[in-house]
Amino acid sequence: MPTSHQHRTQAQDFMQQPVQPVDLGPQEADTYMISTLNWISPSMDFNLTEFDYNPMASSEQYWGSLTDVNGLPNQTLSTTQMMSPVDGQTLSTPGTLPDSNDAETPGTSYVDNKGARQPRNGRRRFDPKVLPIVHPDLESESTSSWVLKLAMSAIGSQYLETGDTELAVALHEFLRRVLRQRGAIFSTEVLTIESLSLVQSKLLNYIGLAYCGSVRLERYKLSALEDLVHEYKSLYKSQPTVLRDDVPFQGRRAWIISESARRLCHSIWFIENMSRYHFDTETNLLLGVANITLPCKEDIWQAETDHMESYIKQPTLEKALRVLYVEKRLLKNTGDFARVLLVHGLYCQTWDVGASLNRPLLRWTPSSQKGNAESRDLTGPVWLPQIPLYNHWRNAACDCLDVLHWIANSDIAKAGTENSTVLHLHFARIVLLAPYEPVREMAELLTSEDVRDGSDAAARFQGLCQQVQRWITDDQFKARLALVHCGIFFWHVRRYSTDAFYEPTKVFLVTLVVWAYGSLCPPQQPGTSSRGSINNHAREDDDWTSDLDDISSIRLDRPCDDELVQLFIKRGRSMRATIMGVGSITAADGPLRMLREGRKLLTTLDRWPIRNRYMQTLTRLIDVCRQDRQWVQTGSSVRQT
Repeated sequence: MPTSHQHRTQAQDFMQQPVQPVDLGPQEADTYMISTLNWISPSMDFNLTEFDYNPMASSEQYWGSLTDVNGLPNQTLSTTQMMSPVDGQTLSTPGTLPDSNDAETPGTSYVDNKGARQPRNGRRRFDPKVLPIVHPDLESESTSSWVLKLAMSAIGSQYLETGDTELAVALHEFLRRVLRQRGAIFSTEVLTIESLSLVQSKLLNYIGLAYCGSVRLERYKLSALEDLVHEYKSLYKSQPTVLRDDVPFQGRRAWIISESARRLCHSIWFIENMSRYHFDTETNLLLGVANITLPCKEDIWQAETDHMESYIKQPTLEKALRVLYVEKRLLKNTGDFARVLLVHGLYCQTWDVGASLNRPLLRWTPSSQKGNAESRDLTGPVWLPQIPLYNHWRNAACDCLDVLHWIANSDIAKAGTENSTVLHLHFARIVLLAPYEPVREMAELLTSEDVRDGSDAAARFQGLCQQVQRWITDDQFKARLALVHCGIFFWHVRRYSTDAFYEPTKVFLVTLVVWAYGSLCPPQQPGTSSRGSINNHAREDDDWTSDLDDISSIRLDRPCDDELVQLFIKRGRSMRATIMGVGSITAADGPLRMLREGRKLLTTLDRWPIRNRYMQTLTRLIDVCRQDRQWVQTGSSVRQT
C-alpha cells in the first residue's frame, strides 16, 4: 500500500501552474485568499483507482503557500482559513473577487477571476430563459444548497467568455461525483427544500453530461437520465396532491416549494422527451404519468413580492392538451414554459398513436367477415403517413401548433422580438412531419461506412433513401411544410439565439433534413407542375390563382406571406426554394452548400461544445458529397425501381 507521501506528486499534477492574479493592489493582496486547486487535469483518473487522497491526514499538506502559487508575498494559509469566508463575508456573495478585462488563463477562472460569477451566469443566461426551475428564494435555504450552487456554477461555466472547456468538464464531473453519493432522493413522502435542490442539481448535471461535448462524461448520460426518471416517478407517486395543486393556498413560501416541485417534474419529463429526438433514446415518461398542474406564468414565478394577490390555479397538462386538441384554443394564463410543455405533449400523443399502429391488430378494422391474417396490410412494413388514423392525429397536432403560433405571433408583435417558444414551434414541424431518424442514420452511414454496391451498409442505405424519397413524393405537402419551418428556424436562430443547450442539436437535424430533401428530390421536368389533383377541380378563386401564377421562387429563411407559403405547399415542386448562403436547395450544389451553411451557423453557437461533434460530422459529410457522388446515384436507382 503506497504511503500518502508517494501520492504527493500525483496530487500536485492536478493543480494549476502559478498564475499572477490581476488587478490586485497592495492592500488587496492581503485580503483575497485564492485556492490553488482550480481544475481537473485531462489526464486525471476519473475512476480514482490510483489516487488515495485522505483530506484529514495531518502529515500531508495539499495547499501550498500563496507565494508559490499566486505570487502574493508572505501569505501562508491553513486549510481552515481557506475554507472560511473572507472578512466576515458569506461564501454566497459573488462580488468579492477582482474582475478584469484581461485575457484569462485556462484553468484559473473558477476561483481566480470570474468563477464567483458562475452561479449568477447560470441564472442570468440559463435559468430564466432556457429552463426556469430554481427559485431564488430557495437557493440557499437547505443544508445542500452548496450542491445546487455547484450545479449552477457548472452550467454557468458554459457561458464564460474564456473558451476554457476543461473548466466546465471538471465542474460537471465534480458535481456528478458529489451526486453519486446521494442515491435516491424522493424516497420518502416528505417534500423538503433539500430534496428539491438535490434533484434540481441532478437535472442540471444531466444537461452538462449530455451537452458539454466531453466523450469522457457522455458515457454517464444514460444512467443520469434513468436516475432522473426514477426520481420523477417517486415524486409523482408520493406527492399527487402537490403536483396537481389540490391543496389550499398556504402562503407564498409553501406555494414556491410546490411550484418548484411541479416545475422540476415537468422539466424532467421535457428533457426525457427531448432526448428521444436528440439522441434516439427510449422514452418512459409519456402522457400517462404527466398529469401535473402546468407551471404558472413567468411574471408570477419571477415576482419578488411577498403577496400573492393574483394567485391563479393552473390546469393540468392533460386538461390543457385536451382543450387544445378539441376546442382549438389555449387556456388563459398559460406561460411560455407551459406552451413548450404543450408542444412536447403533442409529440407524446402523436408518438403514442404511432406506437399503437405499429401493432398489426390495431391496424385491422374489426369485422364479422373472415379475412386474411397474412395480408400485406397486417404483415407488411408500416409507413405511418399512409394510415388514415395517424394522418388525422398528425393533422390535429399541426392545427394545435397553428393555434400556439398565432398566439406567439401576437406576443411577438407586442414585444418586438421572438423568444425561445417560437424556436420550439418551428422545430415541432420537423419532429412531426419529417423523417429525421432515417435522415440522421443516412448521414452516419455516409460518414462512417462504405455504401458502395455490394456492401451491407449499401443495402441499409438504399432502404433509408427509399424512406426519405417516399416522404418527398408521397407525403409531399407535409414535406414542403416542414421545409418552410426549417428555413424560418434558421432565420430565428441567426437573430434570436438564447445559447440554449438544445440549439446545436436542433440546428444539426434541420440542416440534415434540408440536405436530404435537396439531394433526393426528384428533378422537375421542364414545363410541368406538381399541382397534382388541384388541376382536376374547379378553382374557387381564379383571380387569386392567376396573380400567383408568375411566382416561381420562395425564400425559406425569412418570414413569408401566408398565401405564398400555401402556394409553395400545394405546388412547390414547380417553385425554386432558396436559403441565404445556399441558393436553390435542389440545385446541383444546393445540398452541399446547405451542409456548409449549417456548419457556419453552428460556429456561432459556441456555448455548448456538443456543437463540435456536429460540425465534425457535417465536415465529413461535405467531404464525402464533394469527392464522391456515388451515394446520389444509389438514391436515383432506388427511385427508379
